Amino acid sequence: MNGTKHLLYRLYLSINRRLKFLESLQVKNCKATLSNAPIFIIGAPRCGSTLIYQSLIASLNFSYLSNRHCFWFGMPWLIEKITDSGANFRKNPAFNSHLGNTKGKYAPSECAEYWYRFFPRNPQFVEPKDISKKKIKELRTSLHAFINQSAGPLLIKNLVSVLRLRTLVEFIPEAKFIVIHRSPIDIAHSILSARKKKFGSYNNWFSLKPKGWEDWLELNAEQQVVHQIKAVYDLIKSVEDENPNFDAFHLKYEEFCKSPNKAIFEIQDFLNDRNILTEQVTKLPNSFPIRTNITIEKALFESLGNYLLTNPIDE
Repeated sequence: MNGTKHLLYRLYLSINRRLKFLESLQVKNCKATLSNAPIFIIGAPRCGSTLIYQSLIASLNFSYLSNRHCFWFGMPWLIEKITDSGANFRKNPAFNSHLGNTKGKYAPSECAEYWYRFFPRNPQFVEPKDISKKKIKELRTSLHAFINQSAGPLLIKNLVSVLRLRTLVEFIPEAKFIVIHRSPIDIAHSILSARKKKFGSYNNWFSLKPKGWEDWLELNAEQQVVHQIKAVYDLIKSVEDENPNFDAFHLKYEEFCKSPNKAIFEIQDFLNDRNILTEQVTKLPNSFPIRTNITIEKALFESLGNYLLTNPIDE
């Protein structure tokens, strides 16, 4: 039975990969400027990006990759053409997830398989020199095809994008970014908690693998996650400092949770100033709760706090 399931899954992947030729039939010139700039949500794992992703889609008329798009990752443009995912999601928006994964065919998705069409699974860290012109052409063609069928700007949340940041900035210069920040100890605490939930141990690696991550495997778990988080935000800062094409709105998770509708207005202003027009569809709750309890062992939490004192992360 397992062999049959594996064979069917490989067939499913193969069918999706062959569907990509349909995108090229919809796009005459992949080098042309995208008619609507894609907006990428980036940040460290467990920074609150999923809640913010869901909230932006619930409140504004963004197009996005839903779980339904992701099922047919070889032709998301056609799913966008025949399905109004946003309208369906907004009828009963959900602001919950499990380790970044959402339920429901219209729910926002990170859609990993779609991005693996263009970028390698490993290593996750990709510089411009590491990706072929063919893959860049396919990516731009796919974005053109999707955006051409979309009623609103395209919002993307796939956190591995942060490890492809220089590549995205160079080859999709139209792109804008929303960088999510959160208290480093809360991010680190949440990553450790996620490790325990997913693997039953704090020692297994969870989520993003920045450049050099293998060098940290000999460290204690709490030290590993601190270096993981620091590498992500150091990378964002270096790209922002070195590249004038990097255009980003920085958002603090805590401030968003305290007043989400205020944050939405500020993001709208940022996008409007760049001629990316959004319409408010619904209003968000007045606030979202922020976890305050400790969900990992007390000794581990104390060790984490001490390590952050000597290895601070620039928020």
